[in-house]
Amino acid sequence: MPKNTISGSKKKLSRTKRSPKPAKTIGILHSGTKGKHDKEIANLKKYLKLAGYSVPKDVSVIGYDDMLLSRLSTPSLSTIKQDTKKAGRLLVMRALEGAQHGPSERLPTDLIIRESCGG
Repeated sequence: MPKNTISGSKKKLSRTKRSPKPAKTIGILHSGTKGKHDKEIANLKKYLKLAGYSVPKDVSVIGYDDMLLSRLSTPSLSTIKQDTKKAGRLLVMRALEGAQHGPSERLPTDLIIRESCGG
């Protein structure tokens, strides 16, 4: 699956009204996309609206972080939540131990479905 093309999305979306295949132009596969963090997706939602797309009617979007912004935006943003405090403590602990390489540790995540995915 190709990487998202969210960076530069404003410029790409400005061309979508003239494009015969706008979804391909902005890097959206099928009817949805995801981003690195909620703020990035909030910006993408704004540009999708400017290009005439409706979230979630035309495109479903999901972020990562569960920032306050995701709950307050319209439509509210679906997101993946992770314990960032625990992740930060683990990162600092490994750095203090001098661990440069080694097995990575997976932390649990929660999928939070909101309006941006039809929830």
